[in-house]
Amino acid sequence: MDAVILDSKPLDITLLNTFESEYHLKLPGGYRNFLIKYNGGYPEKNIFTIIINGKKNDGMIHRFLGITHSELDGMYHYINIYKNRIPKDLFPIAYDPAGNLIVIGIFGRRFGKIYFWDHEDEREEPSYRNVHFISNDFSVFINSLRKL
Repeated sequence: MDAVILDSKPLDITLLNTFESEYHLKLPGGYRNFLIKYNGGYPEKNIFTIIINGKKNDGMIHRFLGITHSELDGMYHYINIYKNRIPKDLFPIAYDPAGNLIVIGIFGRRFGKIYFWDHEDEREEPSYRNVHFISNDFSVFINSLRKL
């Protein structure tokens, strides 16, 4: 992983294990390694490609979330806000400047895959209508980010 992440600091693996225990999950390996190395932050390369309704678009990561209680970038905060808004097998890992999320699959057939969750098309009940595929793997995703 050759990403440059600004305003980041390593995460103690004990805190990561406690977090996973608390939420009864095991995060995908590449993403776990990212959290241990950076625990959130602003990516220097922050543009990704996404296809929505058959059209190629650019998405932008504003910030990756870290395992903190901060309202700005804390995973605890985002989990509480979005727990009944995104499908249960998806987990928030970053957000864009417009309030959309970048999420990762945490179990089942979506495990480890990266998606874009579009709040503009949000429904009353969580659905996949506003979820768009980005990548099969976190490491591939992070290495595909580019500068504008």
